[in-house]
Amino acid sequence: MIMTMGSVAFAADETGSITIKPSDTVAVNDKNLKAYKILDATYSGTGDSQAVAYTIPQAMVSFFNSYAEFATGGKTATENAAAAGVTLDYYVTNIMKDWGDDSAKIKDFAVAALAAAKAAGITATDGTVSGNNIVFSDRTPGYYVIEDTATEEPISAVMLDTVTNANVEITLKASDESKKEIVTVGDLANSKANELGIGRDVEYKITQKIPDTTGYDYFYYMINDTLSTGLTFKPESVVVKVGDKTLAAGSDYYLYYKNASNSAEVTAALGSKTFIIAFENVVADVAGDTPKYNTGDTVTVTYLATVNSDAIVGVNPNTNDANVTYSNNPNKDQRGDSVPGIPANTTNHPVGEGPHKFTDTYSTKLTVYKEDATTATKTALEGVEFTLTGSAKDVVINAEEVYTVDPNGTYYLLKSGLYTETAPSTAPSVTATTAASGWVADSTYTGTDARVVGSQVYRPYKPATDSGKDHYIIVEPNAADYVSTTTKYSKTTVSADAAADYTISRSGLTGSDGTLVFSQLGAGSYTLSETGVLPGFNGIADITFDITCTLPDATSVIAGTEKATWAFANVQNGTIEFDETNGTFKITIENKSGTELPSTGGIGTTIFYILGSLLVLGAGIILVTKRRMSVEK
Repeated sequence: MIMTMGSVAFAADETGSITIKPSDTVAVNDKNLKAYKILDATYSGTGDSQAVAYTIPQAMVSFFNSYAEFATGGKTATENAAAAGVTLDYYVTNIMKDWGDDSAKIKDFAVAALAAAKAAGITATDGTVSGNNIVFSDRTPGYYVIEDTATEEPISAVMLDTVTNANVEITLKASDESKKEIVTVGDLANSKANELGIGRDVEYKITQKIPDTTGYDYFYYMINDTLSTGLTFKPESVVVKVGDKTLAAGSDYYLYYKNASNSAEVTAALGSKTFIIAFENVVADVAGDTPKYNTGDTVTVTYLATVNSDAIVGVNPNTNDANVTYSNNPNKDQRGDSVPGIPANTTNHPVGEGPHKFTDTYSTKLTVYKEDATTATKTALEGVEFTLTGSAKDVVINAEEVYTVDPNGTYYLLKSGLYTETAPSTAPSVTATTAASGWVADSTYTGTDARVVGSQVYRPYKPATDSGKDHYIIVEPNAADYVSTTTKYSKTTVSADAAADYTISRSGLTGSDGTLVFSQLGAGSYTLSETGVLPGFNGIADITFDITCTLPDATSVIAGTEKATWAFANVQNGTIEFDETNGTFKITIENKSGTELPSTGGIGTTIFYILGSLLVLGAGIILVTKRRMSVEK
């Protein structure tokens, strides 16, 4: 739900009201809402001379004193206020004022404040249903957080000012809660570098919500996913749940993915997508008399994709793209029997699409080149084993599309909550078709099933007589399917960084060209060891180094095209060559043979013979001396 914060004025002895209003996609009169007052406010004066003072209720002082936005620099909010020479009340509310329209900060604050208010025993006020609205009446001025008790989440943070605007109104808007994210990273231990990461599984999770299906007899609901060429989809790993219930493939839903046995219809439906999960009618159970799923139920899809030898390394990402599609009015389009769960005809009414959710995964590679430095040409050495170990993380951008009101936009909002580029129409029109069906222009036709579009009369197509004639589809007016036929939207992409930690231990042998490639590496700290030294050569000291990755600026993300920046640091016992353009690394290692020790009969034994001779000669001198000494006696 969108968070709103208003700022208005008040006279201390007056009260006002807060009215929560529905939108075209969100009803509120079936909700149980409570309001918690977390700041008191008093006002005086009017216009430019108006003054306002805020007071923190005693029960909430501890929360404001420790909340991260206020308790900075290792000090409490009270200590920071004292250092600034102001009161705690003024200090925290002045910071809140600077948040402006930063909805992320306001929402985070509202979530934390709601939990603190409930823990502190702040008295909650129940909203009262009034028509399609919920109203909190006779409220004194201050700052309120309003909770939806069904989700225990705040739906609004609002300032009530009873002087200039005694009755605050908030219109709720459903936010798109679907997302796609990496859940776990497969174990890299003992994987072989010469396999280029094949066998490494990454688990993805897609989360969507069941839309409002009120008034529908049949409702198409499809989840689409597109993987990059570097990821191989594992269809047997797909698990689909609604809430806690695991759905059955082939009855609750149909899984269509690229394979050689696909029919032409399935191939056409897939297009560039890797797979489609098409639900069997989400409106009713088999008997058709009770709801099968409820509006707002959480749909969760998990599956595995395996890194393959086509995985992109360097500055460009491996991109995944997921979104939801469903026909806006399936009652009028009829079921598509050729491909269960996918509408055969979407011409009459626009097919809406939810915002795309992207995950961009970046990886790099390290090439090890081993050469024989004892030869004049420094020939490549084959069969040398190296092991790369370390602690790393996948570098990921989770991005999503956001629609905003824009007079120059190309999208319209459907009542289903999805967006379409199909312009609304208020009158029927015709479009040519090559199918053996539809309508034929016939100004003389007077049957009761005749249709007049513009000034032309059309009759139903007759296969027996009309095979050579032009035939058409009548496109019905669709303005009733739109929230507004005049409000347009533009689409932008926002992103957030994500990371999945893992440990790595990979080994491999240099090939005939002397190289060994360790691919699909994330940012981290690594150690390269020579674990298989060739006979007659000396091994190397372990080479240690760090690899870092800087993601594109969040404002520049257009999923699938943005580039990352790789770098290295803290290299010990080696030299790294860096290809900045491609974002890859190389280490060249010179292999030197050891110094051969002398063999038996060489200079080594001659030394011992010389020493032995000297010892004998010395003994002779002692003997002669002793003899001379004896004669003298």
